[in-house]
Amino acid sequence: MEDHQLSKSLQSIGKSCFVKNFELFSDAAISDLDAMQFLMDDQGYEQTGARTRVREGRRIIESGRAKDALKIIADARLEDSTLADKAYRLSL
Repeated sequence: MEDHQLSKSLQSIGKSCFVKNFELFSDAAISDLDAMQFLMDDQGYEQTGARTRVREGRRIIESGRAKDALKIIADARLEDSTLADKAYRLSL
């Protein structure tokens, strides 16, 4: 995955969503359908939005760009500084 693709994927997911759900996206034991259902039930996403977030989140991780994404997020000025802190910790 090239840098512009990583940026586009992060934009599709949302930086906050990627960090909040990093463990969910990373866990191969959780099916895409179960991950989508969690996002819909827990965070109120519609089916299409949940599908996009799961697909793109896992695509970033499977391509080996998770640390790069987390570093981008850690350096971003997120409204919720705890998410930036979590992104930094996960990127180590």
